[in-house]
Amino acid sequence: MNGAKIRLSEEEQELISNPGWILTKNRILERITLFLSQLQTEQEKSLLSSGIRLPEEVMAHTPKISKGENYLGLPYRMLDYPRSFSSRDHFAIRCFFWWGHYFSTTLHLSGKWPVICLPGLQKTMPALLEKGALIAGGDDPWVHNLEDGSWFSLASAEGQSVLGISGKRDFLKVAIRYKPENRDILSSRLLDDFLLLAKAAEGD
Repeated sequence: MNGAKIRLSEEEQELISNPGWILTKNRILERITLFLSQLQTEQEKSLLSSGIRLPEEVMAHTPKISKGENYLGLPYRMLDYPRSFSSRDHFAIRCFFWWGHYFSTTLHLSGKWPVICLPGLQKTMPALLEKGALIAGGDDPWVHNLEDGSWFSLASAEGQSVLGISGKRDFLKVAIRYKPENRDILSSRLLDDFLLLAKAAEGD
């Protein structure tokens, strides 16, 4: 180890000498987790009062909040409600916070679900277009980065093309995103997006 050296910039040296920024980051993530927990409670209430009826097998599972520190190098928090995952069939409405980027709400379908839910998705198309919804056009269903080039505006020719063949694809994902902002406004928008995507997932 005599020859081992660590070379840090002045900024990096300052950061490792100051625990405050890490503690602040941890507090923020704790608040984001609490925010998602409270959002899920509101989602459940709103879903019950909305008249939207999702399949029993989807509603049978408890909500799940996942935590991570390294999605493409950055922390994230993720709420799946409702959710149902088998070896082939995946259904989730996912609220995703990605540090430094955005909050998003995504309808994630694979296996049998794209065909079942496609009619409802088409019925809600005007509202989805108004919100600037995106559709996944790549081959990997686990890409959460809406800025990686494999996602298209639903209003675009590429987006409509993906939607047109969605019944033949292995998965279908539609997402709406917002930059972090005032909590009350953000909570209301995320709840609206959740109900819209739940309506889309009703199918016929």
